Amino acid sequence: MTTGQQWAAVATQDRSCNDDVGALVVGAADGDRRAWEQLVTGYSALVASITAAHRLTDLESARVRVAVWHRLSRNLGKIRQPDRVATWLGAVARDECVKALGAAGRPRARDTTAAVA
Repeated sequence: MTTGQQWAAVATQDRSCNDDVGALVVGAADGDRRAWEQLVTGYSALVASITAAHRLTDLESARVRVAVWHRLSRNLGKIRQPDRVATWLGAVARDECVKALGAAGRPRARDTTAAVA
């Protein structure tokens, strides 16, 4: 599965989720600690999978995860489609991975799953 196919799968899965995700985002934005914890628990594997795909070190991966959750906490009230938070998290995680790779002076990971022609 190529990176594009993986993103499409995440977006499709995100749209098929029930309205509870949007309610969790709105609740977390309003200060509901339980809603925040459910978001973090529910989407930590997504963020971790993106850091793994970029082949970050354990330290880089931990820093990226913290940065992603920090950015979400600062932007909860600004997300236009709260029910699509997985897509937002995926984009932010990817951006943070690219920053981490650049800071370490390493090139971005290439998609090795694509077929060779």
